[in-house]
Amino acid sequence: MLAASPPASSVGVWAFLVGIELTLGLATLALGGFFLRAWRVEPAERTFLHFSLAMFTFGLHVLCGACGVMSAHGVVGQGPWLGLAMATSHLGVAFLLHFGLLYASVPGRRFYTPSIYGLAGAAIVLETVGFDSHPSTLFFAATLALLALVARRWAQLGEGSAVVGGTLILVASAAHDMRGTPATLPAAVLLFGFTVALTFLQRYGVASADLESSTRELQRRSKELEASYRELKRTQQQLVRSEQLAVVGELSAVIAHEVRNPLAIVSNAVASLHKKQTKGRDRKTLLNIISEEMGRLDQLVSRLVHYARPILPAREKVDLVPLIERALVLAENRETSIELEESAEVVGDPSLLRQAFDNVVQNAVQATAEGGHITVVVADDAGKVAVGFRDDGEGMSLEAQRQALFPFFTTRPTGTGLGLPIVSRIAEAHGGHLSIDSTPGEGTTVTLHLDRKGPRRRSRARSWP
Repeated sequence: MLAASPPASSVGVWAFLVGIELTLGLATLALGGFFLRAWRVEPAERTFLHFSLAMFTFGLHVLCGACGVMSAHGVVGQGPWLGLAMATSHLGVAFLLHFGLLYASVPGRRFYTPSIYGLAGAAIVLETVGFDSHPSTLFFAATLALLALVARRWAQLGEGSAVVGGTLILVASAAHDMRGTPATLPAAVLLFGFTVALTFLQRYGVASADLESSTRELQRRSKELEASYRELKRTQQQLVRSEQLAVVGELSAVIAHEVRNPLAIVSNAVASLHKKQTKGRDRKTLLNIISEEMGRLDQLVSRLVHYARPILPAREKVDLVPLIERALVLAENRETSIELEESAEVVGDPSLLRQAFDNVVQNAVQATAEGGHITVVVADDAGKVAVGFRDDGEGMSLEAQRQALFPFFTTRPTGTGLGLPIVSRIAEAHGGHLSIDSTPGEGTTVTLHLDRKGPRRRSRARSWP
């Protein structure tokens, strides 16, 4: 006896419902693939990963449910469709709750996630051993928790209203299914997924627009900055040229002043020599004056050439004490002493250092009367060696101290004003500097601060302080 075939209207209804479920399941899987691809592009967005996993499992849940219906009508073979549907439902709830924890930035969420997946695993085990738990009950409780998390995030960021609306639809769908009416959860899950997608797209659309606006603003500011930089560079070049011309003018004026005096004296002496009344002794005196002034001019030119010459110091280990002792030989009829508070060994050029010490000692001799005292103190100065030459002479005023390192500045009639500037350049060439400390009537201390490691590179030192 043949079994009665189901009515055509009944077959049409379940086939229609199965078609809808298959469509919803495939759409949910496609949505999961979209978020998985988004996570591959932005690995830091872990919310994309967990939401894609939730969509995959819910899509499988819907497809397994549809296969179960088709299996009951003999369209597909028998299989554990119902068990797979239940298992994927529990996993989907777990992934969805994990997504909610990440999206809402819940503090301490790493302590909640083991419990979520543990409960999902326990529900799957219970389903396996035959305990029938309605998935809608668990889903209903999970969506309530998700709604609270998303609402919290929405309140913080002022966005996500579409996600909250989708969650409310999930809750209503779960409550609807618990009454035994036709399942609406697949459609609710898909709708919820699209609301999340729209929220993310809206957020990143706004961020993209802001980024584009910021990029245009940055490009505009960069062009303005580039134009300002070019203008500043032109201005700087003009200032450098103006400064160079000012320095050349000042140097020319000083040299002209220094040369004019000896030339005037020589010119007067020559004019006197041409006079018939100039006789023997006067002629000799005038010739001595000419010779003296010519020597002064020669000394001035030699000092100037030496000052302008590039200083390229050698690098060798030098003990400063013998150099200081030889320089102090110039201090005739003066008492001298050396105080060593630190090692006097440096890396440098011994001939240049000897020249610097000689110049400083000569200045000290000119500043002190016979019987005066010159003391040299070698001490540590923050990793450098400080060699200080202290005399008890007449001292220097504040104005003289400020101008002492400028070329041709001197307070003595026979000085060239290049001694201390040359010493300053030698100190700079050895990685240090020169300092002057003086009190009028009490004496002066000129200190060379030298780097123990010596010159760092062989380059020309500046020729104007």
